[in-house]
Amino acid sequence: MANIFSPRIDAEELANRIRAETGSRRFSATELPKPAAYVNFPRIYEYPPRIENKASYTVADFLCLHDGDFLRNAYFTILDREADENGFQYHLSALRSGRCSRVEILGRLRYSPEGKQRGIKIAGLWPRLAIQTAFRIPLLGYLLSLASFLYLLPANLRKWRHFEALFHQRLQEHRVQFNEMARRTEDSLFSATEELSRLRTETADIRLQTQAKADAAELAVLKSQLGDGLSRKADAEPITNEVSEMWKQIIDHKHSIIDQQRRLGILLEESRRRLAKPNLQDLAETMAEEEDHLLDALYVSFEDHFRPPRKDIKKRLEIHLPIVREAQAGTAAAPILDIGCGRGEWLELLAENGLIAKGIDSNRVMIERCRQFQKKDLDVIEAEVVTYLRGLKPNSIGAITGFSFIEHLPFRKLVTIFDEALRVLKPGGVVILASADPEGEDRSAGYFHPSLRNSLPPPIILYLAEKRGFVRIKMEQQNGPAKHPAIPSESRKNHTSYTTKDNSAINPPQGQSIATESGYSVIAYKA
Repeated sequence: MANIFSPRIDAEELANRIRAETGSRRFSATELPKPAAYVNFPRIYEYPPRIENKASYTVADFLCLHDGDFLRNAYFTILDREADENGFQYHLSALRSGRCSRVEILGRLRYSPEGKQRGIKIAGLWPRLAIQTAFRIPLLGYLLSLASFLYLLPANLRKWRHFEALFHQRLQEHRVQFNEMARRTEDSLFSATEELSRLRTETADIRLQTQAKADAAELAVLKSQLGDGLSRKADAEPITNEVSEMWKQIIDHKHSIIDQQRRLGILLEESRRRLAKPNLQDLAETMAEEEDHLLDALYVSFEDHFRPPRKDIKKRLEIHLPIVREAQAGTAAAPILDIGCGRGEWLELLAENGLIAKGIDSNRVMIERCRQFQKKDLDVIEAEVVTYLRGLKPNSIGAITGFSFIEHLPFRKLVTIFDEALRVLKPGGVVILASADPEGEDRSAGYFHPSLRNSLPPPIILYLAEKRGFVRIKMEQQNGPAKHPAIPSESRKNHTSYTTKDNSAINPPQGQSIATESGYSVIAYKA
């Protein structure tokens, strides 16, 4: 590059040369031009000034320096060492505050024990030091200072006028220098901006070309995959037709099974009517028992259609885990019993949290479904709840749970379940019964379940729990505000809390949820 600092080059020629030089170069993405790199800003000095070593010095040799530079050179020259931190800061503070002059500092260093040992000669120091010392004498120093000021006033005025003129001269020179630097910097920035724009354009073009190549390759792959897919579709068409035909057959079989169930129900009813009670009573009872299980599959199908996915139900039931843990249930000595376990979501959740539990249900198909679709080996059996509870030993269960179960029971059986639960629970054991709220804003498919028998507002269950001997009774409302009347005043003393928990609603994939949209849980403990 040409010497841009030559005074013989005008501004226009300089700009043209810079543009030509910049345009001839090709910068990489990591090599962008640095606009102000060539500007040489003026420097006063790069290193602190240093008084040269001589046999003798004059006061003027030191007075040409100021502040820290003066102190460092005084220490080097007079004491032949670096200034210690404490001494340097002390003298610097005295010098900057005006408490001490440079002559006095020179005298202190020269006539200190260390300075006397060195014996450096400083011509003219003693008279000036004496005068400076005289200035500090009360009254005399004031008169001397006044006389000195008046004597030196004309010389000081001349120095001030000289300094003022010199200052403005230097200011003008620096203004011209900085204007020139600013112009050069602007030219450099302009050139760099143009080059950067060009680089951005080239980068964008390269990126577009690369993207076009990638799109072309991807398009080729997609065409190949499409061709493979069409060939596979042609090959799979016979299989698809066969599957469709099998599906039609399955539908036909389903309808046939439903019709057979209907005919079997009519046959059972007619057989029971015609059987002679004295002679075939056992057979009639067996047929009646089998008739009770005739609709088990239909109930399971009903719940599979309306009930939310397993993971959603497990998430809702997580709020009951702290309760059973607090009651120290779920151990081998205090297992958990889930009545009406259904598909086993609660049992699976307990097993995942290391808690021991057992489930019972009277629906044979539900029990089989619970065993079939579980990843874990769940302990489930087919049993009638009252019969099973009566077969348990007293004080043998840590917790009893029942979700969307009690509303399907006759009232007498519900009372019996409370009595048997109190008997088999360990002291401090807990019973958790959840049900749909008939007075809630949302009445889901669970409230209109085909096997629903009772409408059970929360105060009824709270009342039954208290009257059958439970303590520390509380109710937790889920998924919506409570709409039922206040709890009877005589029962409030045993109800430790009446709270509302807002659980986010979970929408099942089809139909309405059979789980309670506006539900409640009654929690009661054995003393």
